[in-house]
Amino acid sequence: AEGREVEGWARYWAFTYTLLARQLEESPSLREAAFPFRYEDLCQYSETVIDALLAHCGLDAAAFAQTRTEFSGRLSLPDYYRPAFSEAETDLIGTLCGPVLERLGEHCLKAV
Repeated sequence: AEGREVEGWARYWAFTYTLLARQLEESPSLREAAFPFRYEDLCQYSETVIDALLAHCGLDAAAFAQTRTEFSGRLSLPDYYRPAFSEAETDLIGTLCGPVLERLGEHCLKAV
C-alpha cells in the first residue's frame, strides 16, 4: 500500500533463502541430500548441471542421454521480459539479497 512492493519481495526472497542456507549449514544430512544450483547455471551450463544432478541422484547417465540432450537444447534464460526496476530499487535488491545470495552460493553447484 505504501508503494514498496519491490522491497517487500526482496525481503521475502532474502528471508526464504536465508532459512535454506541456515538449514544447509546446520544439517550435514540435508547438505548431503540436497542439490542446490542456480537457475542461471542450469540455463547456461545445462549439460554440466544435468550431469551433476544425475550423478548426485545415482542415476545412469546413459539412460537419460536423450532427455539430457533435449533439455540442454531447450533451456535458456527468459528473454520475454525485463524488470523495470529503478536504479534505487536495483540497489535495494542488491543490499537486501546480495549477502544471502553469497551465503547460499557456498552450497550451490559450481558449474564452471
